[in-house]
Order: sequence, then structure tokens, then C-alpha cells
Amino acid sequence: MCLPRSRNTSICLSSSKGGSWIEFCFPLEMKRQSSRPYKVALFSPMPPVRSGISDYSMELCSRLSEEVELDIYIDDYQPDPPSLEGKVRFYPAGEFVWRNFQHPYHINIYQMGNNTYHGYIYPFVFQYPGILVLHDYILHHFRFKMLCEEGRLTDYFAEMQYCHPPKGLLLAKMVANHMGSRLIRFTFPLNKLPIEASLMTMVHNPYVKEIVLEENPTATVAEVSMGVPLVEPDSQLMKTLRERHRIGDNELILASFGMVTPEKGIVSILKVLKKIAAEFPQVRYLIVGERGEEFNIDLLCKKLGLSQRVTITGFVTREEFFNYIAISHIGINLRYPTARETSATLLRIMAMGKPMLTSDLLHLSDLPDDIVMKIPVVDEEKALYTSLRQLIKNPQLREKLGSEGLRFVKEKHSLEGMSQEYLRCLKKGIELKKRISIDRSHFPPHLRNGEEVIKSDLKKALAELHLSYDDIPQDMKAEIERIFRM
Repeated sequence: MCLPRSRNTSICLSSSKGGSWIEFCFPLEMKRQSSRPYKVALFSPMPPVRSGISDYSMELCSRLSEEVELDIYIDDYQPDPPSLEGKVRFYPAGEFVWRNFQHPYHINIYQMGNNTYHGYIYPFVFQYPGILVLHDYILHHFRFKMLCEEGRLTDYFAEMQYCHPPKGLLLAKMVANHMGSRLIRFTFPLNKLPIEASLMTMVHNPYVKEIVLEENPTATVAEVSMGVPLVEPDSQLMKTLRERHRIGDNELILASFGMVTPEKGIVSILKVLKKIAAEFPQVRYLIVGERGEEFNIDLLCKKLGLSQRVTITGFVTREEFFNYIAISHIGINLRYPTARETSATLLRIMAMGKPMLTSDLLHLSDLPDDIVMKIPVVDEEKALYTSLRQLIKNPQLREKLGSEGLRFVKEKHSLEGMSQEYLRCLKKGIELKKRISIDRSHFPPHLRNGEEVIKSDLKKALAELHLSYDDIPQDMKAEIERIFRM
């Protein structure tokens, strides 16, 4: 297995007289003094990467760094998280091997989502078992795209066969040849390997915890609440945004947030908007996010005669994001099909006291029905029309849902609460690391290291001769072990 390396770093792992090559290439640093009890390596995309998980990790680390000594390993780019200045250290992922060699970490945390931003993390999950934070239950899109781009279809086939027998290989070939429904990737999550390779898996809702344990009964799985910040809007920036988009004082703003994709119910929302506008001409729809490559939103708006009523902002800064929430009246957060993620966007909107419409999905069942309006996936347009009309006509209902949502977030989804739950999981993970050894010998070859591949192949060859490893002569064993140490 190949681990990523920093572009400016050459890492040598073989030994030499008088010390290891790794010490020769990188002189040992002075051991840092810290009053914090644990030294933790966290792997995650970080700002300026345009990812919800990068914002999540920045907010988490701002609190968690008060409790543990935190080093953050990123891909090759310059991080820009202002709130973390002086609290954590950033390193290219390629430097982890020798830094861990110098001063071993108590535990690694891997933030894993269904996006190629997490591609650099994947090899470390297998080589250095730690705590896997599974933001998206579905990882299929990410793995397929990454392995295809690297010309590794054989590895994709092997992972599918391992995770989804007996038809995994057939399904993989269908996906690779653009056959079958796009729902295949939403139905077969391709997450079994990283879960099995981890000491512990953390998830953000009870439904995902339940299905992970059903499919991986020996796994250690913990549910941790997703914390979001309470942000005070900037009145001057709100005024600027309203002027930028010529939003009148009497207009009522519906808003969706994130990249424009079909999975976010945009087609249903636009069709309902056309009907709603006939009765409520003061309604406008704001989409705060970038246009997706697979969906021509502008053409659809033109066909429906909504070009003047729909505004697509494109990418916005973090500060603008929160103030766009502040100038909106109703948030719409539909998802189907879904990676079964807990939506940080939904919680951020609720944290600013705005009423929410969201899809009625099993993994969102922990959201009480009296704080959000849930839209069934079946007959989505009809339900959305009824609920939107009710909210537009009833400002008291909007106020009630907004205040109840804010109360819920304060009680259940605070950053402080999430940080404390992480700390408890870190302690559990450190205990597991002391007494558990992950067996990777049965994993696909590209997810094992060279020694494990050789040993696995050797065991298979011996089995054909009705022999075991213990039957090998001692001098041959010594030679095998010598090769492994080279």
C-alpha cells in the first residue's frame, strides 16, 4: 500500500547502521511540552476546501484543541482556518509517518465523507487504525470516482466484491459500464472495509448507528451529536446582500443552501414555486451555492418562467453563508436519494431561528416533528406545496417553528457538547488501541501492506499442500522474517 507523501519530502523507512534512515532524513524534534493529556492526529479537509466537513472540522478543532494536543493532517494545500490560529498545528499528510515515528500519537481520527477530498485519507485508515468518523453512510461515489480516475478498476471490483457479496462484482461492472440506475451507488454503500479497518466508528444519528451495527455486528460504534455554532448576524452585511440581489422589504425569501444538484429536490421546489407565486407574488427563491455540473438549473428556471424569481448566488464565504440564512424567511433542505448524512446545513439554519422544511427520511427521525416540517419523498410536490403555503400564510407558525428549532439545537447540538462526546470517544479509542489488533489479511491486496500480501499468498500456497505456516522449517521462517525487515 502506498501512503501519500509531501511534495517536498522524501521518507525513507529502511534501517541503517547507527540508527534508522528516517532519523537521518528528519532529525528528531525536541519533544513538545503540553499539559493536555492526549496527542491526537486528525485527518480532514480544512478551509479553504469547499466542503461542509472542512467547516465542521474547523469548528470541532476550535473546541477539541482545548482538551487535547491536536495535529491536523491535510492534503497538499495551504490551510486557511482563522479560528484555529495558535491552537493546532497543520502538516501535509505525507509527513505523518515520520512525525508519528518520532513522537507516536495516542490515536488518529479520520473524518470520512463521500467526496474525493477525502481520498488522501483512505490509505491511512488501513495502515494506522484509529477512529473513523463516518459523515456519509454511503462512500460508493467517492471510491468509484477516485479509483476510476487512477485507472484502478480492478481495485474497485475487488472492494465491491468484498463489501457486497455475492453480486458485488457484477454490480461493479454495471456501474463501470454506465449500466443500471444511478441508485446502485446509493443502495450499496461500499463502507464495510474502512469500518472493519477501524478501532471504532463514530456516526451522527441513531439510524446510521443501527444499520452499521446490523451489517458489522463486531464493530464498536458510537453516536455523537453534531454540534453547530450559534452565530450573530451582521446587520450591515445583511443590508449589503439584500441590496446585491435587489431584495425588497416586502419580499418573502425561501432559501436552499449548498451545491445545486438534483438530489436536493430543486426540480420539485421550482415546480411548486411556480404555483405558489401565482397566489403569493412576494415570494422569491434564493439558492446559496454553486451550480452543479450535472444539472442545468438556469435552463429549468427559464422553461418555468422563474428566471426573475430565482437567484443563484454561486460560492459564498462562511460569513456570507450565515447572513444569507439571516435574510431568508423559510429554509428548504430536501434530500433524495441521500448518503444518509446528518445535515449540518439544516442544523445551522435552525440555529439561526428559521423554520425548516426537510425530507421525511429514517436517518432524520431524531428530529422531532414539532420543530421541522417533514416532506414525504412520495408525492413530494403536493406535500411541499401544502406545507409552504401554510408557512407563507402563517407568520406565527414560522416564528414558533423557528424558536423551537433554535431551542432544540441549543440543547442537543452544541459545539461544547460535541467536543465532550469526542473526548469520551477518544479515551475509548485509546483503550481499544492497546488491546485490539486489526486483522487485514483477508482484505483486498491493495488495502494490505506488502508483508500481509506475502503472508496471505504464502498461507494459500501452503494450504494447497495441506500445510500451515508452523510446518515451515525454522531456517526458512528466519529468512522470511529477514525479508520482511528489509
